[in-house]
Amino acid sequence: ERTVRLLDAGGDTQWTTTPSVTPLNWRQADSQNGPVLALGGTNGNLETIEVSDGSTRYEFGLQDLPVAVGDAGPGRVYVGGSGSIWAVSLLDGEVSWKQQYGGDTRVNAPSLGAIDGGDERAPVAINREGDLLVLNRNGGVTARGSVDAVVYASPLFADATGDGSDEILVVTEAGRLVAVDTN
Repeated sequence: ERTVRLLDAGGDTQWTTTPSVTPLNWRQADSQNGPVLALGGTNGNLETIEVSDGSTRYEFGLQDLPVAVGDAGPGRVYVGGSGSIWAVSLLDGEVSWKQQYGGDTRVNAPSLGAIDGGDERAPVAINREGDLLVLNRNGGVTARGSVDAVVYASPLFADATGDGSDEILVVTEAGRLVAVDTN
């Protein structure tokens, strides 16, 4: 069943809706027009649902294979798919930029982290083959790397070296934790 329900603090249903996509995953995101639920569809579409009333703000096709919704930053949500990463406007679904990995390997849901020691969070993505991309707000690649392992999870962030900036943490299929320092 694809039904989405918003419950209040007492457990009572505020609204119910059936999205057009079959969700692979979802994230809550804040935009200038209020909060939304961003759903990554198994059909390659991104759909956003208004938290206020359950109506669809937009549905936009990114590709014909499943997409995974990652973190949301100011006005955008980051989405991973087969060989690509997108930054999509939360207001209207317009693609701000698209970055291709150069293959068809599935990209896990992108994360945002402050890996340069500053306050600005950058999109970071890793594909299922363990290839890592760090991007700037405009979609330009600022760092590349590989953990040489299969990865099914999104990257995490923590200061593993004690230098004041976060490293990228990746958990491999075998359960090994790898810290990647981009400085």
